[in-house]
Amino acid sequence: AGDRILMAGPHDERRELLLPAMSEVSALALHSSRDLYVGTLYSGLYRIRGRESVEHLLQTGSKIISLFEDSRQNLWICTRSEGLYRLDTEGELRRFAHDPNNRSTLADNYVRCICEDNDGRLRIGMMFGLDCYDPQTDAFYHFGRSDNPLYGMRNLTVECIMQDRRGAIWFGSFYTGVSYFDPGEVLFHAIPLEGGDTTWTIVADVTSDKQGNLWAGTSDKGLYFYDRTRRQGRFFNMENSAIPSDNVKRVCYDARYDRLWLGMFMGGVCVYDMALGRFRGIPMIDENGRSENTEIVHDLTVNAGMLYAGTYAGVYRID
Repeated sequence: AGDRILMAGPHDERRELLLPAMSEVSALALHSSRDLYVGTLYSGLYRIRGRESVEHLLQTGSKIISLFEDSRQNLWICTRSEGLYRLDTEGELRRFAHDPNNRSTLADNYVRCICEDNDGRLRIGMMFGLDCYDPQTDAFYHFGRSDNPLYGMRNLTVECIMQDRRGAIWFGSFYTGVSYFDPGEVLFHAIPLEGGDTTWTIVADVTSDKQGNLWAGTSDKGLYFYDRTRRQGRFFNMENSAIPSDNVKRVCYDARYDRLWLGMFMGGVCVYDMALGRFRGIPMIDENGRSENTEIVHDLTVNAGMLYAGTYAGVYRID
C-alpha cells in the first residue's frame, strides 16, 4: 500500500512504477519542467521524468506534508519535523530550520503549507506560526497571534494558504476557520459561517473560482462555499448533498470546465460540476481491478487536463 505510482495514458495504456514498501504518497507537485515530484510519509522525495524514470532526491525521516513551486521554479518541501527544504533549478538542496537563537529563522519546524505573493515573498503556515520569507533578505518575518481578527489570527496553527486573483492571501486554520490578509491594507479579515453556527472545524484546503468565490474543505463539515459578492456562505455535506464524505482533504479548481475536484478521507476523488450543482464520484481501479485504499486521498493536483491523486495506494493519474 502506498508504494505504487500508476499512470494511465490517453489510449488506456498503463504503467506501474514502484516506490519502497510502505512509502505512502502524501504530496504531489507537477513542476513547470513537466517533472512530477512525489512526497511521501516515510521515504522522502521522488522525481518522475517521463514514464520510466524515478529518482530518489531526498531521504528524510520526517514526513513530507506538502510541495510548492515558486515563480523562480524552486521546489519547496514542507516537512513535519525538519522545517523546509528548497530544491533549486540547479538541483541543489538547502534546508531552512528554526534556530531559537536567531529570530530571522523559521518560527517552527513543523511546516504545513506555502504560497507566494505578488512581490515574490513566501507566506508559510506552520503548526505553531505564520511566517513571511523574503528571498531578497534571506530572512523570515513572523506574524503574531491576536484575538482581534483585524491584527492577526486567533490561532496560528495554519493548515492551508492560498492567494486569490486579487492578491489577497487566504488562510485555513484549526478551529478558527478561514481568514484572509490583504497586503495593501495590512489587515486580517475573518469569514463568517452560515446561519447561527459559530463553530469552525479544521480547514484542510482552500481555493477560489473564476468569480473570486471561496471554496474550503473541512475535516468533518464537508465543503464550504463563500460568495464574496453577497458575503454569504453554506456547507455541502452528506446530509444535504451527494458529496461522498464530510472529510475533504484537497480542493482543486479546474477553470477550463468550471468544476471542483475533491480529494477526501474515506471518499476517494469526487468532482463537483458548478453549472449542474452535482457531485460525482470517480472510481480509481488499477490494471488488476484493485481499488483498495484509494478512498483515502492525501493530495490532488490538476494540470493540462490531467488530475493526479496521491492515495494510500500510490499515485493515480486521471485524464
